[in-house]
Amino acid sequence: MKRTGRATAVVIALSTALVFTGCSASTPETGDAESIVTVARAGDVTTLNADAVASSKEGWETLMLVANSLFAFDSEGTIQPRIAEGFEYNADNTVLTVTLRDDVTFSDGTPVTSADVAFTIENAKEGELQGALYQRIVNIETPDDQTIELTFEAPSSAAIFSLASYAVAIIPEDFGGKTEDEFWQEPVAVGPYKVADWEQGVGITLVRNDEYFGEPASIDRIEFLTVPDANTRLLQLQNGTADIIDAVTTAQIDQITQTDGLSVEEFTAGQNYFFTMNTTGEPFSSPEARRAVSLGIDRESVVEAALGGHGVPGASFVVPTAVGGFAPAFGALYDPAAAKKEMAAAGLEGGFSFELMYTSGDPTVETALQVVQQNLAEIGITVTLAGLDNDAIAAKVEANDWDAYVVNIISEADAGEVLQYYGATNGFYAGEQDIMAQIEAYNAQADADFSGQDGRNAIFADALDLIADTAVQVSIMDPARLWGVSDAVSDVQALNTTGALDFTRLTLAK
Repeated sequence: MKRTGRATAVVIALSTALVFTGCSASTPETGDAESIVTVARAGDVTTLNADAVASSKEGWETLMLVANSLFAFDSEGTIQPRIAEGFEYNADNTVLTVTLRDDVTFSDGTPVTSADVAFTIENAKEGELQGALYQRIVNIETPDDQTIELTFEAPSSAAIFSLASYAVAIIPEDFGGKTEDEFWQEPVAVGPYKVADWEQGVGITLVRNDEYFGEPASIDRIEFLTVPDANTRLLQLQNGTADIIDAVTTAQIDQITQTDGLSVEEFTAGQNYFFTMNTTGEPFSSPEARRAVSLGIDRESVVEAALGGHGVPGASFVVPTAVGGFAPAFGALYDPAAAKKEMAAAGLEGGFSFELMYTSGDPTVETALQVVQQNLAEIGITVTLAGLDNDAIAAKVEANDWDAYVVNIISEADAGEVLQYYGATNGFYAGEQDIMAQIEAYNAQADADFSGQDGRNAIFADALDLIADTAVQVSIMDPARLWGVSDAVSDVQALNTTGALDFTRLTLAK
């Protein structure tokens, strides 16, 4: 974590009006008064469904507060048991037996049993977005209430990592008697908090779960406000409406740190911005054209212009923290002369053009892409930037009416899940089948490797080298995670390698 210090107070006038008001931890805690922390986030929580929530950072970070999986990654990227107490494989590593803790209950007080775990995994297998990650599980047995046996179609060293995903956050069998839609509106789960109130477009409020098996959270209530406008979030932090804001822009850092009582907390984010290319048609059916684009981007300039140095050049859509620090050499290489040679090899000496779609509304991304656009123009590649909403991008991809589009992906501490998702989505719709077959082979090889994380990472490194060298995905930048924080709160720490905050450790300042 990097903490940017406080300075003398400065009054900053902003034209954006307040959108939300609420209680704040800025009021000192006295007696038995309820402790409240208010957090203004850029994105809305549109669902808590464990499968669909993958599309929303705010959604899955909220889900992690109200639910737990069998295992979890800690802030160092090490896998730790949560609802699981222990595990072991059989002799040929095709059966994983997990023993559950006997002191875990759902937020309604009902004990968690192996039947609930079995239902959770079977439900995850049917998920439209993440179900592919669990298809290797061919049988589930529950010998007793505290034991579950998972049989895999082949040896699977990745099983433990997959079982740490929020996609398999443990929920009651048969959704506790509710319909699936009803259940996810107010999920009964196994987290330090539970949902108290939720209005889409406004925010979601969580209260401490007194049935939680772990260390109780110190804050009674967390109010997450949905505040898309960056200036409004800043104003709310400055006037005390919010105690914490996310998605701090680099332009706001000085404004925050020059205000008395405010600071910026910086964490490794585990995220990468890249664009994927449509290799089914020109110009990107040519690997030389793709490589030219990759070689023509000055990522150092991108990081400086868009992130103010708060991040690193992107080399791969899987960040180094998920691969033992590895980054493909070609992925971040800037060499305009080599780019022109690739263009000549593709018969494109005169240059070429393409449209690059991205989700509109993020000034950081727009600044980054403007640098990319300028870089590529210098070597004869014309980029038309198209800021669209997600539905419009999806429609164009579905109709195969696209050249390239920007993706933001967050990796935890193991590359396997991301690469499996890569395979399940056909390389984020890149369409390069020869490469996809090789990636699937690497995934299978890693899954069969039980030598330890270093062995798996060596295999993943080969896979990422292949993707970078063929440039079916072109990485842009790995931003840091920046939070604006009031000194009304203390013990601000990262939950894991994604830069999410550990709200269970958060306390009110003394």
